Amino acid sequence: MKRLFIGATIFAALAVAVGVGIVTNSAAQQGQFAHIYAQTEGDDAVVVTVSGLPVTRGEVRKASTLRRTHDTTMTEDQADAATITLVVNGKAVLAEGIARELTPTKDELDTFVAAHQADCATEEARTLCEEVIRDTGFSYDEFWKEARPDYGDALLIMKVHRDNFEELGLTEDSTNEQLLDAERAFEGKVLAAATIVWADERLERLYREAVVE
Repeated sequence: MKRLFIGATIFAALAVAVGVGIVTNSAAQQGQFAHIYAQTEGDDAVVVTVSGLPVTRGEVRKASTLRRTHDTTMTEDQADAATITLVVNGKAVLAEGIARELTPTKDELDTFVAAHQADCATEEARTLCEEVIRDTGFSYDEFWKEARPDYGDALLIMKVHRDNFEELGLTEDSTNEQLLDAERAFEGKVLAAATIVWADERLERLYREAVVE
């Protein structure tokens, strides 16, 4: 099966390890994003639950702020709308994976994280990887510990999509277009069936407006 590259919801540096390009500044100050990743008051508040899975204000704040950092043309509302849409969609797929009993085992997650650590250690990626991790304010070792839950989510999403591909009879010989179409259709189906309960009126409004568009 072709490898799926799924970005992390919070940690920008995670994108380096999973092969998603991000914009960095080689002259950037070390720990420049530490203030974003640092826990702030109100971060633990749940803004929405998706099929029982909570989304916290901190999840949205961190990802939205990073989005605006890398795209200064975005307004706060635009960044929050794009972020909450992606997070809700992702949570719906995670909930489906849990329902299918596909939650990764410790050994599976250990292997998955180790593989991406090895990717980061390659000659062509190490400098960039270490630089982006430093920008989070975490040490190299701290980052891999802190990012582990995000890797767990990424692996679960990969597993549930693979499960769907198998149900559809898609194989390694399937085209990227076939896989992408199947992935999008599956995510739409899962999202439509999800139970979404909002606790934040503003984010609910932004989400609904984004979905309509």
